[in-house]
Amino acid sequence: MDISGKTQLVTIFRYVFNSEPVERFWNYMNPEKCDADTFTRHILSVVDPLIGNFLYKLISQSYDGAAVMSGHNAGVQAKIKQRYPFAHCVHCYAHQLNLITSQAASAIGQVRVFFGDLKGIF
Repeated sequence: MDISGKTQLVTIFRYVFNSEPVERFWNYMNPEKCDADTFTRHILSVVDPLIGNFLYKLISQSYDGAAVMSGHNAGVQAKIKQRYPFAHCVHCYAHQLNLITSQAASAIGQVRVFFGDLKGIF
């Protein structure tokens, strides 16, 4: 979610080139709905043209811990894995760190008030 409160879906590719890992921002969108089908449709519209029939090339996917993204049965990761069977899901560590930091900061009253005031500015 961006600062205006709108949900954003960001696509980033990480791949190996000349034996070095490379990470590239690809795009972002403001989805019309925040459900697994909408997110999956967008992701596949980006990934499918790049990978084509080489389904083994997508070996990983990473999302936050929200059920709509990481759900094992009907989440985005499960739907992507139906098309790309080698695309194992790994929880995004940046989201884990953000969650831990947010929880720790909210335990301190002054910090909670500060961020509440800061959010009110935007």
